[in-house]
Amino acid sequence: MFSIVLKTYAGLATERHALTVQSHVLKVGFEEDTVLANALIHACARCGSIALSKQAFDKMGSHDIVYWNSMLKAYAMHGQGKEVLQLFSRMDAQPDGTTFVVLLLACSYAGMVEEGTKIFETMSNNHGIAPQPDHYTCMVDILGRAGRISEVKELIVKMLMEPDPVVWSALLGGCRKHGETKLAKLAAVKVKELDPNNSLGYILMSNIFCTDGHFNEARLISREMEGKTVRKEPGLSWIEVVNLLHEFVSRGQQHPEREAICARHE
Repeated sequence: MFSIVLKTYAGLATERHALTVQSHVLKVGFEEDTVLANALIHACARCGSIALSKQAFDKMGSHDIVYWNSMLKAYAMHGQGKEVLQLFSRMDAQPDGTTFVVLLLACSYAGMVEEGTKIFETMSNNHGIAPQPDHYTCMVDILGRAGRISEVKELIVKMLMEPDPVVWSALLGGCRKHGETKLAKLAAVKVKELDPNNSLGYILMSNIFCTDGHFNEARLISREMEGKTVRKEPGLSWIEVVNLLHEFVSRGQQHPEREAICARHE
């Protein structure tokens, strides 16, 4: 029950509620339960308190790979790439594929290109773990963000399996950032072929055209989305004020106190 509640509060990202559940867990003496400890590390990290995640991690006398991965992910979520690598260097458990996904994500978030490249190489060379699509996606993102598009192309060619839509989407994101319109078109076509109902490929390509001033091409993409009934999921944000969660949609008109909020910020 505690685990389910913690997962719920992790989704809502409300620290106050996570703290309440944590206090109950400590009260009934479940703090060393494997499932609960991992749920608590994750929930506290999602709620913005990396210190509480570390506290839950440190309370465990021994750590298996699941604990290590949970704490590594907590640091990665907060963009603390150096802390991730430091914790990894202290691991006394055999890393698995999930460990390396988290390490590569941390390097991507922190812009640690050389470190990410080295980790990707040692994953198979030193640990005997063959790269999976998630690992390739992280590397495409790391190199793409850094503008090393030629290396991304080489990596995709050398993949041990066919690139999936997530890999092509990561490439598309890198192309958008660095103005690689020609390669972006290829990536967008691949995304639409493999996942025709995913709006991401359409949106990123439209943004690239708009950035380049090709507004007619951007309008054609919007019409293509309409013709295929592909819809973009709206971005949401929320904030807790006086024990009440307020949810906002970009340019949304539905919040009951919208006029008062807008008047306050004029």
